Amino acid sequence: LTKRSIEALKDEQLHSDTISFFSEQWLIQSIKNLPYLADYGSITNLSGAFEGKTLVIVAPGPSLAKNIDFLKDLKGKAIIITFSHAMGALSKAGIVPDIVLTVDSQSLLYHFDDFPMEQIPVMINALGTNPALFEMPVQRKFVVGANAFHDRWAFEMIDDRSALVMGGGSVATIAFILGLRWKCANIIHV
Repeated sequence: LTKRSIEALKDEQLHSDTISFFSEQWLIQSIKNLPYLADYGSITNLSGAFEGKTLVIVAPGPSLAKNIDFLKDLKGKAIIITFSHAMGALSKAGIVPDIVLTVDSQSLLYHFDDFPMEQIPVMINALGTNPALFEMPVQRKFVVGANAFHDRWAFEMIDDRSALVMGGGSVATIAFILGLRWKCANIIHV
């Protein structure tokens, strides 16, 4: 029990430090991104769009390298959602994901270098992400309240609390929660 308690306290301290470090940046970027929320709408607009379908969550790492060929076979048979950090590997393999999800507040535009972004059907950006991500030339854009504690105010203004996701700061967890909300038949993590 003591070891678990210490780990839980360390996790809580890390979470608290993250909030302290990024809270001002999140707020400033969220305010700058309000027009995008008005223009593109929230993930609530995707309700029912993926019901009954298989969602494949693609994250960077060793499992992606082992399963990249498997992903090529899934194109058109499953919804492939990924994150900016995996775009390089997907680009090299010639795989265009169906959805790109970004939640980081830092400028990660370089993750999208050399990728034909106009081929991306859907990009979901957190309200507090770098505003330049909303300028990416993808086909459709939506906003998610990925940091529910900090984003609540904006989504309450438009009476859209269903766009808030409690993901604990993990983009993979947020993607998984979205898959559950979208009532996907299967959710696979690669």
